[in-house]
Amino acid sequence: MNPILILIGLCALFSWAFSDAKKSSDDTAPLEPTGGNSEPALPEQDTAAEIPVRQPITLEILREIFQDGARPLRRRDAVEILKGAPYFVPKTNAYRALAPSRRFAAHLREDEQGWLHFLG
Repeated sequence: MNPILILIGLCALFSWAFSDAKKSSDDTAPLEPTGGNSEPALPEQDTAAEIPVRQPITLEILREIFQDGARPLRRRDAVEILKGAPYFVPKTNAYRALAPSRRFAAHLREDEQGWLHFLG
């Protein structure tokens, strides 16, 4: 026999045996290439809408959460408010900003019971 015909036959046999596309008689949907991945493709999602945008802590934000000085807060409560919507401030940054020796020290006063008061 001709060795070239044998080689072509073996190539055809291997390509058929190891192909990813398996056809069945009841499957009418066309097969999409999987790129070698056997897992189903994930649905496309708009991830930009799901990631909260962090904003820096400003004097206006402190004025807002302390209601312009009318609402004293414990430090942990102020941090929880800053962590949540719409501020999304990381916990460590919130504690640092509210620390007695940090950026807003001139605008905050802590009383004997541990309540923070906004001075304006």
